[in-house]
Amino acid sequence: MRTAGNSKRSEPPGADEEMIMARTLRDMNLSKFVSQDQPLFASLIKDIFPKQTNIPTKTYKTVEEAVKAHINKMNLTNKPSWFIKII
Repeated sequence: MRTAGNSKRSEPPGADEEMIMARTLRDMNLSKFVSQDQPLFASLIKDIFPKQTNIPTKTYKTVEEAVKAHINKMNLTNKPSWFIKII
């Protein structure tokens, strides 16, 4: 709830609260699941928030750039699924 409140305050006035809550729940929990459970969780989010058919992703430009730079610095492979878990 605290993260959803912070997200609401960072959005422009009048932003869809249901979308913010769905996105927050998805972003805060999806990385904690093993890959086999991620589709089930996504299905639960769709059931709880049926109006939200295309939940936008929130970008964290500074963090994403820093993570990519560190991945390159350490000569690691940048796998999209791992990158999402890091963010």
